[in-house]
Amino acid sequence: MKIRSIAILAGLFAGLLGGSGAALAGGWAITSVDTQPGQFVAGETHTIEYTILQHGEHRTTLPNTSLTFRSEHGDVLVFPGAVDAKAGRHVAEVSLPASGAWTWTVNQGLFGEQELGALTVHSAPATTTTLWTSTLARAALIGALAAATMLLIAQALMLRNQARDTHRRVPAVVHAGGQ
Repeated sequence: MKIRSIAILAGLFAGLLGGSGAALAGGWAITSVDTQPGQFVAGETHTIEYTILQHGEHRTTLPNTSLTFRSEHGDVLVFPGAVDAKAGRHVAEVSLPASGAWTWTVNQGLFGEQELGALTVHSAPATTTTLWTSTLARAALIGALAAATMLLIAQALMLRNQARDTHRRVPAVVHAGGQ
């Protein structure tokens, strides 16, 4: 009788020590990614929606979920998930700063982490905005200089004509009495 009681107590104690939160909470869950970008681009913010299904079937909303990204260089970034209006759906805003190979996982709260796989983050495409802007600025500067030159020439011509007209208008001094 004593041995049996000790065995039962030992079994209960081992179960309490060895039991995980997920096991005590009803087993397991799986996360499916509902929306993600066609490709990740470094420096851009991407919205990722994911659904957590307890036992693979029932949508469950959890308060403390997150997405964790690990770069090939050892960088670790964690983005918190916000609860969406739909039951079981969560949303995270993600921005990865560097191109290269990354892996990602979802933290499903009390159900632990689930690996979501590997992905490639692409460099932002080169833009012609800088070239276009500098060409446009150069053209505007040349145009402004040409307009200023034309104004200076017009001013000089106007002053010259005024001086000529003033010289022509001066009447000859006529002295009375023949002197």
